[in-house]
Amino acid sequence: AGERVAMTFCEVEQVVGSLPRSARVYRPWWANDHTHVQARAWLGAGFETAEVDLEKRRVVFVRRRSGRSGGTG
Repeated sequence: AGERVAMTFCEVEQVVGSLPRSARVYRPWWANDHTHVQARAWLGAGFETAEVDLEKRRVVFVRRRSGRSGGTG
């Protein structure tokens, strides 16, 4: 398993600034989708989201394995 980094939304905001309302309301905002600018940021840093809990306002990032295919797209 890769390195796991669990963060509250508040901790994420300390790193990147304010999150939009959609990050707190819509799970798809956290999708590992290269068409979303926010996802390109964590994917580009070598991480992907693994768990998102909107009620507890927490996200878990996992370091991506090198050589992994980019999914179905």
